Amino acid sequence: SRRQGRAHEGPALPPGCTVMQGDVADPAAVRRIIAAIDAALPPLRGVFHLAGSLSDGAILRLSGDDLAKVFAAKVDGALNLEAATIGRPLDAFVLFGSSAGLIGNAGQGAHAAANAVLGAMAHARQARGLPGLCIDWGAWGEAGAVAATPAGARLTAAGAALMAPRDALQALGRAIASGRARLLVAAIDWPRFLAGYGAAVPGFFAAVAPPRAAPPRQAKAGQTTAGADPRASRAALGAFIAAEAARVLRVGAGEYLAPDLPL
Repeated sequence: SRRQGRAHEGPALPPGCTVMQGDVADPAAVRRIIAAIDAALPPLRGVFHLAGSLSDGAILRLSGDDLAKVFAAKVDGALNLEAATIGRPLDAFVLFGSSAGLIGNAGQGAHAAANAVLGAMAHARQARGLPGLCIDWGAWGEAGAVAATPAGARLTAAGAALMAPRDALQALGRAIASGRARLLVAAIDWPRFLAGYGAAVPGFFAAVAPPRAAPPRQAKAGQTTAGADPRASRAALGAFIAAEAARVLRVGAGEYLAPDLPL
């Protein structure tokens, strides 16, 4: 858990569940919990790493402290769990990543980098003959971190819907059974999502991008449109530049980008 205080909140856990609390970014705490499992519980057969912490902002404004905060929960936690369980016959070692680590998300450079490390770690484990799976999750609904925030509505409007927990858990089972090292699990309306890139859809999305229409014919050098109003041309150019800036900055639908706003 990322939260301090009570180790468990909400409905009572079913019989047979044991809760232990510790900071996954602290190697000593992880070793203590593994030792407690060894002393009182059946042999450990699987590890699921779900911890995470955010420190969002434009890349140029990210500090070393911002990166350290995000990496402590995601990367240090994963490495500590691996170090504490190395040599054990695990059936599963599952890392909960984020779609930000695979397809990006505005303002989440640190989050994207940390989750990309989890993907590389899963591949490295499989290359060594160990179980390893990183799931780059889209946003969960009902109980997810963004479900009750404005970000949830923005994601849905952009084509990345919130997943029902039941659907996500069913996908989790299929992901574990697949034997793959890294998978994206998200409810994405690809045409709507990729429309946010305008005409410059990255090649990464070639497998899911809709076919592009043929580009309009360009006027030859020296040619002008008969009767064109220079003021209308300037207005059209201004609208085009504003739209491109909004696309690059991933300005949300309905948000206004002032034309005199310094970049």
